[in-house]
Amino acid sequence: MLRIKEFGSKLYTTHLIGFNEKYRYLFLSCNTRFIIYSLDLEKIIVETKELRWVENMTFTADWNYAVCRTFKTASSQQADVYVIKMNELKAGFAYEFIDRVVCDAVWNCSRFPSAIILANKNKIKIVDCNTKKIIMSTENKFFLKKLLFLQEGEEEDVLEVTYLGIDSKEYYRINSETIQFIPEMKEFEERYSAWKRYHNNRMIVQSRFHSGGILIKDQINKRYVILEKEKLALWEGQLSLSGDYFWTIVVRDLDEDEYITYSMKKHWAITEIVKQMKAEYEKKRDPMSKETQRLELIKFINEEEDFLNENDTDLLTGKMYSALFNLKTQEVVHLVDDSFEVWGISAYGYDEKTGLIFFEEALKQYSVSIFKLEDSDYINQSLNKIDFRKLQPAITANDEFCESILFKGH
Repeated sequence: MLRIKEFGSKLYTTHLIGFNEKYRYLFLSCNTRFIIYSLDLEKIIVETKELRWVENMTFTADWNYAVCRTFKTASSQQADVYVIKMNELKAGFAYEFIDRVVCDAVWNCSRFPSAIILANKNKIKIVDCNTKKIIMSTENKFFLKKLLFLQEGEEEDVLEVTYLGIDSKEYYRINSETIQFIPEMKEFEERYSAWKRYHNNRMIVQSRFHSGGILIKDQINKRYVILEKEKLALWEGQLSLSGDYFWTIVVRDLDEDEYITYSMKKHWAITEIVKQMKAEYEKKRDPMSKETQRLELIKFINEEEDFLNENDTDLLTGKMYSALFNLKTQEVVHLVDDSFEVWGISAYGYDEKTGLIFFEEALKQYSVSIFKLEDSDYINQSLNKIDFRKLQPAITANDEFCESILFKGH
């Protein structure tokens, strides 16, 4: 893989918090800086501290509004929700306040293309981001922080609300006209093994089997795709606007002879990164280089903590991959596993127009990168034909012609 651009900070971790394929913008956060990068213009169009701590964001189902959940300080309990109109970003950066919430995230809802679902201290609301009006709401009796999960359906959706601190859940029925509390529903365990999510004006739906596979029904392209294999579990993923590409997390159950302890994996990771940094240091001989600084940090960690505990019995029994699928051919296009650049990746995205992919790379100074795939990176095999034990995805990237962009972060 060719790393063509990387974003990061010498002091703070940079996060990839969103990609809007319709408008082709990447959204990043670095401490109190909020950044928008245009893939069309190949440059940063917004870098601001006005929004303070942006923890996460989502997009409405029509992709026309970006919704940020932000905090005034790092220790704030309530988040402010702001809406950004995507079609106005070229003219300048502007945002509007919607509400103050106590939920872990806001959710979009395919039933209301320009709306979001949120929860504040005493209400569950569905708010239209275009008109800024409340479409519908219902009273909520607990003044506690809430975790939201939406299970979409053909006739109605079910919103699960989990209350932190009292170990309690409530469920709400949402259709095109009302949102109602469901007093008789006490649990909805199906959400953990089977769910539905609608896309592209509800013309494409992805759902998960109890076995861990994914089913994609595409009315636009008259396509019915099953992504399933023994000992594999696929997470909820993202579809490209055309419906031709799908990317998600794949978890493979290891065979017994592959099991290792968590501490062994940590030890191996630290050993490998020390080797890499030593090699870089020998090339540059620069005592002030970032490789040297990181080498000193790893040395300190090794001295202070014993990652290799011979009595550790916690076994690593699964391996995680980020996967890109071509739904036209029903093949895996690209895979990267949790050994990439030693630490693995925590976010993965794909731009269909250019074929570029982007990662958030955990625990690296440059932690968000854009990559161009080389011929050797393409797999182009059906999921059932891949031998994961023999598969050797790229573990490093070629940085020779990469442009690096550093943020101050504060």
